[in-house]
Amino acid sequence: MQTFKESFSQHYFILSLLFVMAVYLPVNGLKILNFDDTELVMRLHNNFSDINWVGLFFRDSSTKYYRPLLEVLCYLDYAMWGLSITAYHLTNYIIHIFNACLVYLIARQWFQDKKNAGIWAALAMVFFALNPLTCESVAWISGRSDLAGTFFSLLAVYCWFLKSSLRFFLTPLAILSGLLCKENALAVIPIIVLLEWFINYRNKKSFNENLKSCFAWSIIVLIPLFLYLFLRTNGWENHTYEYINVTKSSPAASQGVTGKIDILKILYLLPVTAFYLKKLIIPFPLNFAIADINTGFYAFLSAVIFGLIIVWLKKKKVSYIFFLCLLVLSFVPALPVALENISWVPMAERYLYMSVSIMAIGAASLLLNFQEKKIFDSNLLITICLIIILILSVATFQREFVFKDSKSIWTATLKTNPDNGMVLQKYAQAVGLEEGQKAYRKAVANPEPFVWRAEALLGIAQYESSIGNHDSALQYILQ
Repeated sequence: MQTFKESFSQHYFILSLLFVMAVYLPVNGLKILNFDDTELVMRLHNNFSDINWVGLFFRDSSTKYYRPLLEVLCYLDYAMWGLSITAYHLTNYIIHIFNACLVYLIARQWFQDKKNAGIWAALAMVFFALNPLTCESVAWISGRSDLAGTFFSLLAVYCWFLKSSLRFFLTPLAILSGLLCKENALAVIPIIVLLEWFINYRNKKSFNENLKSCFAWSIIVLIPLFLYLFLRTNGWENHTYEYINVTKSSPAASQGVTGKIDILKILYLLPVTAFYLKKLIIPFPLNFAIADINTGFYAFLSAVIFGLIIVWLKKKKVSYIFFLCLLVLSFVPALPVALENISWVPMAERYLYMSVSIMAIGAASLLLNFQEKKIFDSNLLITICLIIILILSVATFQREFVFKDSKSIWTATLKTNPDNGMVLQKYAQAVGLEEGQKAYRKAVANPEPFVWRAEALLGIAQYESSIGNHDSALQYILQ
């Protein structure tokens, strides 16, 4: 294994990193968006001197929202820069650059036996860092949870690659740190076990040796999970669970919560999984708020994927199946969101932030395979790589300016979601009362209920009141 210093000594790494930094530089000039954690920032401003630092990690009771290390990162921002929005964006920018460096380091280990390993690792880094699917997490101040959770997850994988015995301590420590930033770090636990199996398989270790090794690492990576659950629930003995009987007429039922296992919902995970895999391969069209998908098309695509797996098994394309499993595992924590009303949108591009790192290394591996088998000559391969980088760079650069303010992002989002009630309401809110009236009224006319309906009605009422139609405004308020 190369030393840390040797890994960064190559000029192509420096050039690639500078290019990534340049493309993402405009993100530092962004403003606050609708869903940024402004409440957290103001809470810091008002109560900074009274923060219970120990209490962040050791709660008095179980909690549904437990990201203490993420809060510490925000506290450090405030301690250094106060209410400077630029500083918060700069921190996101820096973490994204660190993540790109970690992708490079991991890819160096992945390609360590290959010729020009550093070039392929730099290519993987660029594929990751400039993918437009990463833009939302970097542009949002609240997207730091994705950035920080992925940073520690990637750090855990890099520590796992270390030859030193310190990896048995550093890997679980990094996993725990990731979990304390965001729940998506759960994905790295099975990913590391799968990596252990595949590396042993590739090195032709015996089945028994591989089994013992994977079992040992399963124990190691589960330790931080148990510690995390213990901290989150304030000790398992204090955690209580509520069971709710839901009827068709109950409010919970209207929100999509049921007391039974819905087979159709479980099967819905297949097209959702296919959708996310397609999004990783072809990220376009970019969509800030993914409310629904073409279930029939993606159900068919999931069947095609199963067919490919069968073909790969017959042809013993183990590496293809391995990367596919890694990709699916990387976004498994996002799948429950698609089934229930856990988040403001059931599917989102930012849920794929960590997945993009795996996709990037996989894409570089595939291109390397094409070169080794002489499917493409060198000139054609270089041309393909440059075209991919150009497309990703232009899309990401343009996407940053879409995220420049709330009006810009909701204007762009409305184009991809013209009938979505929530998007209509948020667009109207961003553009102002008079300009947004058409969107407010279209949102209210939507027969499907949505949680921002009351805000849309109040938006219409405010406008009616501003032009003197007080009776009409009262009717909207009563609704």
